[in-house]
Amino acid sequence: MAVCVPTVAILLLLASPATAFDFDGARRKMRAFDRAYAGESCPFYGRMWASVYARRTPAKGSKKRTVWQRWVQDLRKKRLKPRGLDCTLYAQAILAAGMAADDYARLREEHQRLWGARGFAGWSVAHILTTKHGWQAYAVIGPAAPTRHYYIYHFRERSRYPVWKQPDIKIEAYYRLDDERDRMRIEKLMRRRKFGWGFSEGGIHTWITSGVNLKECHYDKGPSPRYDMPESHALFQAGNLRVNPLFKTTRFVKFTDYSVHLIVFPPERVTAPRRGGE
Repeated sequence: MAVCVPTVAILLLLASPATAFDFDGARRKMRAFDRAYAGESCPFYGRMWASVYARRTPAKGSKKRTVWQRWVQDLRKKRLKPRGLDCTLYAQAILAAGMAADDYARLREEHQRLWGARGFAGWSVAHILTTKHGWQAYAVIGPAAPTRHYYIYHFRERSRYPVWKQPDIKIEAYYRLDDERDRMRIEKLMRRRKFGWGFSEGGIHTWITSGVNLKECHYDKGPSPRYDMPESHALFQAGNLRVNPLFKTTRFVKFTDYSVHLIVFPPERVTAPRRGGE
């Protein structure tokens, strides 16, 4: 005897994996970071800024207090606690704001199972999102990319983004930033998919995308320009640092700090077909 399964139940089963990501929740988290940084007292700081500069440098006009101690004292007056970030922790917080709680908990469990106590990385999260959560990956390469031919070979012949000593990540397609049509294609895709988790050059830098924009956190920056490491610092003089804010938004196709990227997008929304005369 045939079993009749209600049409509504079938549609819910099909739609649930594709509608789990909360784009509005992720955007609210992005805006919260931006508002905090624009305010008078931002509780967020770059972890490298704290370790190599703020905790080691005397505050201006003081012989006893460091830059870190002066900033923390200012926070306490407003009952705020400092929270250290780097590029991945920033992206991770926004990803968590958009994923369903059960999905995010499963991602953390899978990460622990695969990599133990190692922290999240752009490539490790991308690997799990594509293999376990149905996300789709797209590679993007610039004209000045190191080992450009090596990457393009993997993109074209193997449909993989190669990660050094880690599992390659399956891609759906790749785009070249030196091709005008490809730039238009990647922007069209980003508008349609709304949010992406991404990393550059094998995982050196992690970021997220919102529409056509790349949003990132710089771990060598302070909670405000007032507390930032001065350009006279040895790390700037050695050419190891760039002048950037803590949180930065850049149109993705104009992002030039790195040259080879991977973006993974949540599954597209499944829409129910129109019902005809039944």
